[in-house]
Amino acid sequence: MFNFLVTIKNTLNNPVTDHFNYLYNWCRTKLKYSKIDQKYTAIISKDSFLAKNTKIERHSLVVESQLGSYSYIAEKTTVYTTTIGKFCSIGANCTIGLASHPTRDFVSSHPIFFSTRKQIGFTFADRDYIQEMQPCKIGNDVWIGNNVLVLGGVNIGNGAIIAAGAVVNKDVPPYAIYGGVPAKLIRYKFDPETIEFLQEFKWWDKEEEWLRKNFKYFHNVDKLMNYVKQQ
Repeated sequence: MFNFLVTIKNTLNNPVTDHFNYLYNWCRTKLKYSKIDQKYTAIISKDSFLAKNTKIERHSLVVESQLGSYSYIAEKTTVYTTTIGKFCSIGANCTIGLASHPTRDFVSSHPIFFSTRKQIGFTFADRDYIQEMQPCKIGNDVWIGNNVLVLGGVNIGNGAIIAAGAVVNKDVPPYAIYGGVPAKLIRYKFDPETIEFLQEFKWWDKEEEWLRKNFKYFHNVDKLMNYVKQQ
């Protein structure tokens, strides 16, 4: 039965084989992980890693990526070659880790001339001539709104917020709020002293019992800072 599913998985897509593709991926992931919530039509590549208490919504795709504990990816979002930290909220209809195409010197921008990934089923290239997929890194406690595009190679710092519809083509500092096309700094979420405290405190690495016990302090950053300093 397993070999049959593998064969079906590698056939051309149609409504029937799509169903078996989802079934194969869902069963494989369920066998690999015990504490994640993968909706049936979500696809997770075998070279990805999901920590406990994570969630992938329907019609999303995770390829060669890592997802930290308590993070979720909303529906119809695609993530390529990206490391995502803990407690991240990734919105719907996003693409993270966009591939690069040459914009200078090369006669054509089509990957058939420079890539061995066979995007249309075959290629003229004998090797990879550019680095198409540059890895992205998203810190902890990052919120990415709906319909956001993040280019390959971009790093987003802890606590950052990306406004809906933004196109992120450069690194985003910790606790910065970025928006627009291309994305630009709107403001910082906190003052420098508070950001420094949060960066050093690293609450996202605390045990679940501590977080559950002290969750009300997360409703006001000043109260959290005072509580921690009194300990």
